[in-house]
Amino acid sequence: MSVQKAVVESCLRYSLPWVYSSSNENCCAANASGEFSIRWSLIRKVGAMPKINTVLVIEDARLIREVVKATLVKAGYEVLEADSGEMGLALVISHRPDVVLVDVLLSGEMDGLTVCHEIRSISELEKTPVIIMSSLTQEADLAAGRLYGADDYLTKPIDSQMLLARIASVLKPKD
Repeated sequence: MSVQKAVVESCLRYSLPWVYSSSNENCCAANASGEFSIRWSLIRKVGAMPKINTVLVIEDARLIREVVKATLVKAGYEVLEADSGEMGLALVISHRPDVVLVDVLLSGEMDGLTVCHEIRSISELEKTPVIIMSSLTQEADLAAGRLYGADDYLTKPIDSQMLLARIASVLKPKD
């Protein structure tokens, strides 16, 4: 009769918000048995995890909204969605996103320029970056976006890299 013994091993991996000190000393060392010891004095705590920026996408075309959302989520943003200007403005007021992307030609009572103007008229929200998205490409259309308070203007079809660059640009702290 033979007896078998099963050995089961498991491994748990996780990340901690640490930054190693600039010291040339080793902060971690493995002993002969493979166990690690940590010299805590050589590690400084980073603190809270970095803030995840929230982007509100106001777009009535579902497919465009989903493509923009997928791009933003992949880049690490939290995304809120609205399919009308009215719903978008309500979400801006209730959730205070870090950036608003809004289509100019929205179905419903409120177009994107009006949404932008309304955001600018609310003192607590007036500094919220707004980026207009539109298939309108004439110089007058871009000027109208600026007139209504938009921080930037993207023409459709939206290029993913350009979208991410423009969002990063409006999120940079102003000097």
